[in-house]
Amino acid sequence: MSKYSYKQEILKLGFTSINDHGAPKPQCVLCYAVLSNESLKKNILKRHLETNHLQHVKKNRIYFQHREAELKRSRFCSATNPALLASKQAMLASYVVTQCIVREMKLHTIGKQLVKPAAIGMAKRICSDVALKLQSVSLSNDTFKRRIADLSLNIKKTSDCPNEEGGKVELSTR
Repeated sequence: MSKYSYKQEILKLGFTSINDHGAPKPQCVLCYAVLSNESLKKNILKRHLETNHLQHVKKNRIYFQHREAELKRSRFCSATNPALLASKQAMLASYVVTQCIVREMKLHTIGKQLVKPAAIGMAKRICSDVALKLQSVSLSNDTFKRRIADLSLNIKKTSDCPNEEGGKVELSTR
């Protein structure tokens, strides 16, 4: 079976193929879920369509082609790509925690051991979907080290050019 006809076959099931580090993986054009390479079989893709998107089972290939084009456009636009937006928000949250820990001169391990579990626990009590997003905030040793290096570089850059307050730099947690 040629590559083109195989692509058309999986597109009829609501999937397109993406390249992940040299390995083709199926991506659903409806929910954008990326399945494992082993899932690149018609029966597994069909089961995904029938169990997760029952209302789209009878749709034709042209409908899925439009959804595929929409998916490809959203990959390049971070404003419409929920995965990129969530990742950016998690990274910014990590910077906020790092700034707070540095400002209080506490050990970096407090972020992973105390701050993150406490924040997730509070979010579960108030809004459970926020708790899931908080779990994606990285506060590992390596991440903390990179954040400190980034913040230090930023402080050095801003302190080299004097401002109205005589070179004083204020870190903001906005």
